[in-house]
Amino acid sequence: MSETPIFIDDHLLRVGTADFYCAFPLDNAPEGLLPVMKGRPLVERYIALTRALRPTTIVELGIRRGGSTALLCALTDPTKLIAVEISRGPAPALRDYVEQQGLADVIRPYYGVDQSDRTRLSAIITDEFGGGSIDLVIDDASHRYRETLSSFETLFPHLRAGGLFVIEDWNGDHLVGDLVHHVLLDRTRPDHDHVEQQLQAARAAQRADPETMQIPLTQLAVELLLARASSGDAIREVTVSYEWVVIERGSEALDPETFRLSDLVHDHFGFTTRP
Repeated sequence: MSETPIFIDDHLLRVGTADFYCAFPLDNAPEGLLPVMKGRPLVERYIALTRALRPTTIVELGIRRGGSTALLCALTDPTKLIAVEISRGPAPALRDYVEQQGLADVIRPYYGVDQSDRTRLSAIITDEFGGGSIDLVIDDASHRYRETLSSFETLFPHLRAGGLFVIEDWNGDHLVGDLVHHVLLDRTRPDHDHVEQQLQAARAAQRADPETMQIPLTQLAVELLLARASSGDAIREVTVSYEWVVIERGSEALDPETFRLSDLVHDHFGFTTRP
């Protein structure tokens, strides 16, 4: 049974004997505190989500400093938590937490794994879970469209009916676009001409080589909504909020080898192709 989390202040969260420092952005956590690069409101939403779902089998994409993985374990008391990170690692904070809490059989970190590597990710899931299903997947990794879509298609079929797939920071590209738009409108800013020139150069480069164009992650949110707009129960529910998208798995059978989100998306009105 997991301990009750208590916020001592807006940053210090205590769960049992472990203390976490939650902040975004996060430069340095105070000595002795596990670093979690999430603000208190988002952490509180995770507390509510895990209380309602009570997941015991979890996959987290993106370890970084390791505090969020440790916090996820402290909140859920899972039987197994698989964490994947593209950097070689290991994350010292997570390594120390696992050793101190005796969780080597529960928290299973994999470093040097690209979330878009379907073969490697599938092998990890097979090795760790066998034929068992997953309760919860959290993607806080690249925040890039192609990579995020790839890992979604790899892992979503392994969720149990009612299981959840969480994609964090889906609107990051959109927020950057808002900022650029604001700068371009404000012609009094000293860097206005420079920003506009850089933006025009980037657009010209994309037109010259479309393969290099970075598709915003916001498109994935649109595609998920379109998938839910059609009939069927592969995707039961899509909840879009400021900091995350939560996708609930339905009961419809999906083949992990062949599943592609595009099979569920019928874009009758061109929402994903409009400029």
